[in-house]
Amino acid sequence: MKKVLIVGIALLLYLAGFAQRTDSTITQQKLIGVWQINSATLGSALQENFQFFPDGKFDFNFSEYDDAQRILALQGHYHLKDGYLYMTVKSRVEITGGYYTKGSPGFQRAEFVLEGGKVETVRQIDSSGGKDPFIISVCKISKTGKIMGIQIDNNKYFKLSDNPSAFRKPATRQK
Repeated sequence: MKKVLIVGIALLLYLAGFAQRTDSTITQQKLIGVWQINSATLGSALQENFQFFPDGKFDFNFSEYDDAQRILALQGHYHLKDGYLYMTVKSRVEITGGYYTKGSPGFQRAEFVLEGGKVETVRQIDSSGGKDPFIISVCKISKTGKIMGIQIDNNKYFKLSDNPSAFRKPATRQK
């Protein structure tokens, strides 16, 4: 009788694990929010991150720790199909003009940083037209079954918020 009970409990645990895996399908509703690369921990700035919006738009923000880069973000449209994430870049947010100067030791990572300049949104045509998909999968699920980590191709992203507007948005977001 004891063996039957142990086998029954093991079967229930197995089925519970299977049920959690079947709920780990990524849907647009589950993707909506802010996803930061490699960490769910916030520092003094955000690392590379995606903001997925309910209207099918996305922002990909480059790391705020890089004070020398000119391209701040990519913006476009996305959709999910059969375990793939299709993204079409429609514009980029970049800094034009400005000048490079010495960074602040202990505060900025690089010896030189970009100062001044103007933030502009530049429209572009995505040559792939969103036909070259990214592989997307779940890499972390909470005890309650909520997706907390995803992998897009080879990079892992962790959910910071269900609200895609919870953190900084590029200076000029396209409507």
